[in-house]
Amino acid sequence: MISSSCFEKPTSPTYGEVFFSDESKLISLFEMSFPQEDTLVLDTGWQYLGADSIPGMEQPIPEFTSEGEAVTLPHKLVLPNHSLWYSWKGKLDKGVLFLDGDDGTQLWVNGERVPRSAEGEFYRIEQEEEVQLIVRVINNAVSGGLKKAFWMAESSFLKWMTDRKELLDSLLLNRKIELLTDSGLKVQLLELDQKDQEKELADYPIMMTEPIIILDSKGEPFLRWQSEKGGEAVIGRESGEKYSVSSKDGVFTLPIEFGEVYKVWIQQGKSLFGPFHFNQAEPADQIRLAIWGDSQGGWKTFNKISQEIASQNPDFSLGLGDLVNNGSQPFVYSRFLQVASQMNAPQILIPGNHDYDGFYEDLIAKEMERHLFLPGQRRFGFQILGPVGVLALDPNVNFPVSIPKGTEQQIWMDSILTSETWSNLRWKVIAIHQPPYSQGWPGYHGELSIRETLEPYFHRGLIDFVIAGHTHDYERLTLNFSGNSVHFLIVGGAGGGLEPKEKSSDYPKMERVIKEYHFGILDFGKDSFNLRVFNLEGEIIDQFTEEE
Repeated sequence: MISSSCFEKPTSPTYGEVFFSDESKLISLFEMSFPQEDTLVLDTGWQYLGADSIPGMEQPIPEFTSEGEAVTLPHKLVLPNHSLWYSWKGKLDKGVLFLDGDDGTQLWVNGERVPRSAEGEFYRIEQEEEVQLIVRVINNAVSGGLKKAFWMAESSFLKWMTDRKELLDSLLLNRKIELLTDSGLKVQLLELDQKDQEKELADYPIMMTEPIIILDSKGEPFLRWQSEKGGEAVIGRESGEKYSVSSKDGVFTLPIEFGEVYKVWIQQGKSLFGPFHFNQAEPADQIRLAIWGDSQGGWKTFNKISQEIASQNPDFSLGLGDLVNNGSQPFVYSRFLQVASQMNAPQILIPGNHDYDGFYEDLIAKEMERHLFLPGQRRFGFQILGPVGVLALDPNVNFPVSIPKGTEQQIWMDSILTSETWSNLRWKVIAIHQPPYSQGWPGYHGELSIRETLEPYFHRGLIDFVIAGHTHDYERLTLNFSGNSVHFLIVGGAGGGLEPKEKSSDYPKMERVIKEYHFGILDFGKDSFNLRVFNLEGEIIDQFTEEE
């Protein structure tokens, strides 16, 4: 980043809005309708071979004692944190196989491991003969299994990829022309064909998302936005300061400081955006924290949640994982960032198992890392927000979900929880996607591995709150550990499909289980906290207070 002090305040932006400002214009970006010719839907002929809970991503094909159970896709089981194994035998020509499994898939063809394609959940079939497919589905949630298998000829796949790119290029171009504020330029462009339109607008990149403030793993804020393309962007402030930042892939980052009010314009090529306003206040003795989780592709609901959160004027926002439904889907994090930017609050973002979807080869969620974090940064972190300490954990870096002893994350976590800095904080919060206790998801009781990891700290009075998502409802429970109260909250209702109202697990017995879309507001003071939980209509559905 290079700074100077010679920025002239502009008068008007090049585009009236950013690309992702209107959800209704972008549906075709996320449709995946496969070609009809030279294709084969493989929804029959499958055998479910069994399951195991062997840890790790690299695993040989087990020796199965039977041929398994005949199943039709989609197939799903309530079997949390297991590998589910399937087989299929038949004739396939050379082509591409699409596999959809919850949470991820691995494939063997005639005993040989076939890696996932860079284009997505696609696997190359090189043989033209009878084949045996073995599929490992990695279920890091509660229920999972093999949902879809679809074969297409190489020529059909390549044509589909070409057609999809042309569709996206056309959508991008039309959206840019639609949002241009220069009516004269717009009229000129409409008289040209698509190729010449693209050429004329090549120097006018559009921002895909508005800037949003995110806290890094050490609690330092930065501005993050995405542009149509990489290059250099110039950020000008009302004070006259100018910053130059660059990006190779269109995801831009500008470090900022607490305690400042920002009014900025962003210029890239011949395009100008802004002004954007940010009040990045220093954390004080009173903190208002918005809590929500599992937006998970329910964009209409998440949009409403974001707007309702903004109306509560939070100081910070804590997103508790499963931020998207499939972490490898193109543009999905751009879509997420734009909707979340409406909260008008700095974000602390926690990874969930669906944020890793598509990356169950090595558990390096490249798209999540690229859009939500800083390069090379850990996915777990520690933020101090006035009287509140937030320790963000990510057990999804292991399969099954866990934070094993001796790992980097466990050693780091222990060093924070036993530090004088942590001890001196009035309110001590663990933020994690998978909850240690849960009742609302039938067949699920919370994560034993998380309970065993955190329980020693409960007894020592080192944790006041554990806030999670994963279960798609609102749940609350307070337990006593050696005289120390710990409050367990699940706020998993920001968009994903809700848990069934008529069914819950027999245990544990949570104090509140509410199966509605919702978000929470936690007001922390020096000696008190007040939790209010709101539904989509802005009504309070639960409230919980503690004062000393």
